[in-house]
Amino acid sequence: MIELFAPPAVGGAIAFTMLFAKEASLSFESAVLLAALSILYGYAFAFLPSCVYVLLMEWAFSSGLRKRSAGAVLLSVFLGAISGAVIGYCFESRLARQAGIYSAIGAATGLVVGVVVAFAGEDKKPSVGHSGTQ
Repeated sequence: MIELFAPPAVGGAIAFTMLFAKEASLSFESAVLLAALSILYGYAFAFLPSCVYVLLMEWAFSSGLRKRSAGAVLLSVFLGAISGAVIGYCFESRLARQAGIYSAIGAATGLVVGVVVAFAGEDKKPSVGHSGTQ
């Protein structure tokens, strides 16, 4: 569940932080509104890429990738960067200039989610086969 619902919220929070840093003169009320809109923006535009992310991560885990591995975090960063580029491509007309920003937000989101999954997730224990005794 973390892999599905965390990326849009984390990406929205990162986007908010970037916007807030750019507009540091915002009032508290405006900052709260901007934070809420940033997270809603994240869910509106990143939910579908998050679903693809979950499918690919779960496929990797079922293929033997350990949740608590650097490889899982790196895969999460890579998928996040790709998701960010896709979001930038679909929703921005200035792709050449914005693709790097969206990919960076996606990679940072993938890093945060990958680390959270690594620490919160448990690797599946190998199933014990039938011992052959009856």
